[in-house]
Parts: sequence; structure tokens; C-alpha cells
Amino acid sequence: NSEMKQANASEKSTSEESSEKLSFFEMLDDTIYQSLSNPKPGGSDKLFTDIDMFHNCLERVKRMYLDMEGEKIESLRSSVVKLYATRGGPTFTRFPIDKPENKKRLIDAFKWNDDNFTKLFELQEKLENVWYAVRHIVI
Repeated sequence: NSEMKQANASEKSTSEESSEKLSFFEMLDDTIYQSLSNPKPGGSDKLFTDIDMFHNCLERVKRMYLDMEGEKIESLRSSVVKLYATRGGPTFTRFPIDKPENKKRLIDAFKWNDDNFTKLFELQEKLENVWYAVRHIVI
């Protein structure tokens, strides 16, 4: 289909990608990745809110195309296609949280304990499962 060809044609390096208009999922992925890689004090709640939003929107795409529920929103589908074409999926789910320097930054900025890390790992895993299903339906 023409959108798939367009998505494949728009594959760019990261520096070139930044000059293009990012899709909804790409912008949210960037925001979450930045929160993990460069955490700011007090940003923990926003991080989890953003991850929940990403997950809920991806679930909506899954319901629209796999479960055939609700109105199909083409902009969400094309945003998924673009995220796949440019990044292979959400990058924040591949952020190396268990690296000591990353973990220390999150603890220092967010005052996290083991429960917070467990919650993040669980959210990342849940999101990867939804991404896997959506990717096979939409792409």
C-alpha cells in the first residue's frame, strides 16, 4: 500500500529525522526516552503518565485493527507505521535501565526504590507485548 511505501521511503538517520515532523508516537517516545536518559527531579509522575498514555493509545490501535472495535483513526495507524519505519518501535522500551549509571541517575533524580524499577520493567514488558501485536496487524 502507498502508506507503507511512503513510510519506507521516509526512513532517515536520527539527525535527518529531527528536521521532519515527528508523528504522535515518535514525539511521545522521545519525551519518555529523555525522561529516562536525562531525568529531572520531580519528573517521575510525568514519566509514568506518559508511558500510560503511550500504552493506552497503542491499545486503542490494537482494539481498532485486531479486535475491530471503534472507529479506525488513520492518523494513529500511520503514526505506528512511521514509528516502526524510523525506529523499529518504541525506543524507550529498550532503554538500559539496569546499567548502574542509568539506575543511579533515576534514583538521584526521582528518588526511586526497587518498587519503581519493578513497575517500569513491568510497563516496558506490557508495552512490548502490545507493540508486537500491533506491529503485525498494522504494518
